[in-house]
Amino acid sequence: IVSLPEIGMPSARPLGETRGGIRIFEDISRPMGLRDYQMGDPLKTVDWKATARMQEIQVRTYEPSSSMAVILAVAVDTMEHTWEGYSAIHLERIITAAASLAVYASERQYSLGLFSNGTPVLADRPMKIAPSQSPDQLTIILEALASIRPLPMGSIAGQLGNQWRSFPLGATIVIVLSLVADELPQILDNMRAHGYKLVVVYVGDKPCPPMPEAVLLHEIGDAFEGLEFADQRHARRFAAMNSEEESR
Repeated sequence: IVSLPEIGMPSARPLGETRGGIRIFEDISRPMGLRDYQMGDPLKTVDWKATARMQEIQVRTYEPSSSMAVILAVAVDTMEHTWEGYSAIHLERIITAAASLAVYASERQYSLGLFSNGTPVLADRPMKIAPSQSPDQLTIILEALASIRPLPMGSIAGQLGNQWRSFPLGATIVIVLSLVADELPQILDNMRAHGYKLVVVYVGDKPCPPMPEAVLLHEIGDAFEGLEFADQRHARRFAAMNSEEESR
């Protein structure tokens, strides 16, 4: 776990938070009522039974929450083809970035959750931890990240395409990845249209492919290269010091 500036991310509002750090969103666990549809309302909020009954499009409303919900979507696919295995370097970058972001969100008392196309050691399905502000949530998520197996159950694009409708409405989804599938930008655009805020943290070596305009993108592969070079240099210096001690 490292500070966000160490991996090339800004210390101020790296998730695009509003000034003051908290963005108001609607808590779908606290329904409040119905109102007429307005241009820009996410389709997810339409109440079709009420619409049919009243002959006008009705959307569900919810009580506002001042707790920002953040879901870390951790992509363990680091190679284009599964038969190629995986990149240990890129996987370590992904886990390090995700863990560091988890600490950042927890320190600000955000409601924090986890989603991954990787699987835990003792399970055979993608990892999913519902958002929570529980004091134990950070520990649960860090332990989950440490247990993720390196080979994915399908691409993160496919898993997000299947699962994003179950995420809390208005949540900020932070996708940490080193490989961008061709279909991912379209899936992110669909999520944005339904009211989600999207942040992509890209740790790959090549330039990140274009993302939809509303997606906040952090390309931090170069920062990791600098950290890795410094670690290697430190390891060589430490080995040389040990060698000198042994020769005395």
